[in-house]
Amino acid sequence: MGDTLVIGYPSGNITSTTAVGGGYRVGAAKARSKTKSNFQTIIMGKPAGFGNVMAAMGGEEPSTAGAEMQGEIVVISEMSVFHKGSRKKPLRLTVLLGEPNGRAFGINKYMSVTDYEKSVLGGEIKSINAPMTREEAIAKLKESKDLLDLGIMAEDEYQALKEELTPIIVSQ
Repeated sequence: MGDTLVIGYPSGNITSTTAVGGGYRVGAAKARSKTKSNFQTIIMGKPAGFGNVMAAMGGEEPSTAGAEMQGEIVVISEMSVFHKGSRKKPLRLTVLLGEPNGRAFGINKYMSVTDYEKSVLGGEIKSINAPMTREEAIAKLKESKDLLDLGIMAEDEYQALKEELTPIIVSQ
């Protein structure tokens, strides 16, 4: 507990559709769908917190964190391990995260990672001290090349970054 994590990239999408219709015999209808990124393993609030219990009583799933949480720095405040179902099933780790960047957000003071292993493997959370992956190094180098081409980054800065990232890219 107390380890610092960073919220990574959302790995899911949520689509909501609004439909409006009218008419008795002859009618017209209009539907509009919106899709937005969301986290699959990070929910707002505590798993058994008031908001999530009330949502469950109404037949709703807990609300997942949205893409706006990406990049937020959080600290682990509590961890619990349990069997999902019977004792024969594997253990699952749930992590309670404190306020992102030390501030509350809406009615939720906490966020919960419902499946820590899946969240780490999916890139939804990562340790702030985790080494850079090959994919992250490539993305950073490409972004730096774009900045160089736009004249925002100096050639010597780009070359220094390229030398730093090349071993990460070619070693994996």
